[in-house]
Amino acid sequence: MVDRRRKNTGRKYIIPYKRANKEKLTSKLAQDKTRQVTCEMCGAALPLADAAFRKEGTRVWYECPPCYAVHHPPRAIQDMQKPETRYSPQPASEAQVEYIKILSNYDSTKNEDAQDIHNFLEQLKRTTIESLSKGEAHKLIGILLARPVQYRFPCGRELQMTKQECNRCTVMGGDLEACLHWCDWEQEPNSCPSWTGH
Repeated sequence: MVDRRRKNTGRKYIIPYKRANKEKLTSKLAQDKTRQVTCEMCGAALPLADAAFRKEGTRVWYECPPCYAVHHPPRAIQDMQKPETRYSPQPASEAQVEYIKILSNYDSTKNEDAQDIHNFLEQLKRTTIESLSKGEAHKLIGILLARPVQYRFPCGRELQMTKQECNRCTVMGGDLEACLHWCDWEQEPNSCPSWTGH
């Protein structure tokens, strides 16, 4: 059996079938350079090396450079020809608008809330709350929630808390929730004189 990998000289031996494949590949490349194709758009004959092609499934469509430039312009030109599709933010929902009106209706902070809303709209160059987007309305709600208000307990004492904490007391249980979690006396409502008769 003949060892085709190396000879005694130490030089690498080229296997014949590799040489044949190389020659076949070289002839195929030469054939492709001289091969003529027909443009699918104008029907002109041109060398394959000069043709532009596009694939649709398994079929290849050849086009001459002028036709390809007309039907497939560069990306920058395509973007200029496309209608402008910028992101348009969604307008504020009715629930957001109503919530802003509720948060700005506290007696102790009406003036400050009105000033906050005015400054926010002026900064964005808007005129009304309804003209805000969802994200902008969310930011305004956060500003209004952070402003502290005076909460009045049933006993008459007042405590300063944020609107978010005040709303939590109102939603979760009203005065009872406020007395359980925010009362400074830290006593049960049943033993509180202000809760007698409730």
